[in-house]
Parts: sequence; structure tokens; C-alpha cells
Amino acid sequence: MTELGAYGLKLPGIPGQNLLKPAPDDWIPWSFEIDADPVIKRPPQQVSVDSATLYTQPRGYVHIDRVLSRTTVVQGKIPVRDAYVHPLLASTALMVAEWNQRLVFHGGVFLDSAGYAWGVLGEREHGKSSFLGWCVSNGIEVFSDDLVVTDGHRVLAGPRCIDLRQGAAEHFGIGVDIGVVGTRRRWRVPLSDGGTTAPLGGWIALKWGDTSVRSMTAQERVATLVSNRGISVAQNHQVPWLNSISAPAFEFRRPKDWGHVDEAMQSLMRSVERFRTKAGSTAVR
Repeated sequence: MTELGAYGLKLPGIPGQNLLKPAPDDWIPWSFEIDADPVIKRPPQQVSVDSATLYTQPRGYVHIDRVLSRTTVVQGKIPVRDAYVHPLLASTALMVAEWNQRLVFHGGVFLDSAGYAWGVLGEREHGKSSFLGWCVSNGIEVFSDDLVVTDGHRVLAGPRCIDLRQGAAEHFGIGVDIGVVGTRRRWRVPLSDGGTTAPLGGWIALKWGDTSVRSMTAQERVATLVSNRGISVAQNHQVPWLNSISAPAFEFRRPKDWGHVDEAMQSLMRSVERFRTKAGSTAVR
């Protein structure tokens, strides 16, 4: 029987198997226990080298045990069972990745025409939803929604869906309203199966403003990656950090006006493709 997973984890038994991909042999087996007790008393949050307790929204929490390879989810009733894979899996994925010498950033991932993965980073409500919605609507493969998980060489695929905000869903005419999950209402869009890993191509830092695309300096790359870090634990990540920081990065500014989204996104994609052509590389996925 094929084991399924996401973010480098094999996840037998977790609700939402339809959102997972066939997992490579080297992905880490991980189990989940779900406690739907409506009376929830949150313990203090904590992160250590062998366990973590992290809050989930709006009022639940997860306890992640490195020794037992198990996450206990304590959560009230949620509207869709798939929510255990997306977005509730994210907290476990980022902790396990960090414990295994990988870096995690809050953001999305798309693949360029050569199969390289580009991390899309930006503060909340800086346009990640509309960015990924445009990619899906224009036949560009989206590799991940919530997290960018990388060892500095390759990026690991997330669940096979993205959740849009209402504006993006209505503009592109995609997504199914699944109600409020976490802190916001979501319009869910399924993704194609695609691959499970892709070589790291670079980074896109989202900003609002007049349309522009420019290369970022090394100092700007460091600041952007640090500010979008998922979590930090006491591990040595020198090689992943050096590789991630040395990857190319573009600052991408675009207006909030929906009427300019196509022009702006096409400008960015041309810059990405020009870089890839200049690099003269062919991805092996």
C-alpha cells in the first residue's frame, strides 16, 4: 500500500488523505492522535529539542513528540476533516523539519518552467493568496501554500490544495467556500499531484506598490528570510542557511488593484524565466 504524505512526512491515518501525495521512502513516518474535547485548557507553549506544544487557532493546541514521532491535536470541532492536513499540519511540519536540519519559512511555492521551486514570502495580507491564485489560473504549478520547507538544496511539497481569500477566489473564479478554518474564511482550490521535491530556485519577496521587479542584495535576502522564519530551535543549520541565502531573490512590487494583476505577474514571470535561461540549468525532479 502506497504511503501518503506532505512536507517530508508520511501520514497514515490522518484525516484528509485526498490532499496528500505518494511519499518517498526517506520521508519520516509520523502519527496523529485527535482529541476533539470541546473543553480545552491550553498548557503553556514550549519548544525544545525533543518536544513542542504550540497553539492552533482559534483556541486549540498541538503537542508534538519527537521521540514518539507523534502529534496530539487538541481541537474543537472544525468544519472540514481536511483541515487536519491543511492548515493544522503546518505546526508539526515546521517542528519536524527543524529537528531534521531543514529550514521552514512562512510562504508559498511555485515552480518555474524548468521545475525549480521559488519561495513566495511576505507579511500577512501582502498578496500571497492572489499570487498563488494567479499561478493556478495560468497553469503554473503551485507546490505549497503555507510553508516553504527546504534543506537549502531542495524544497518539499505541501498538501495538494491552496486556500484563497475571498477577493482572489472571486477574481479568478476558482475555489470552494469551506467556511471559517482557523482565523479566516477559506476558498479551497485542489492542486494537481505533481512531484514531491524540487530543487530550490530562489525567493520572491512580496510588497505593495507600483509594479517593479528587482534583484535583492545579500543583506536583504538575509533580512527577508529571517523575518519569515517559521520557528527557531537549538539546531545547527549552517549549510541550509548558506544555500538558502545564496539563492537568487527578487523583490516584487505590484498594485492592489485587480486590474493590474496580470500585467504585474507576467512581468515577474518574465524576470524569473530570464534568470533561469541565463543560469543555463535544467532541473532534475
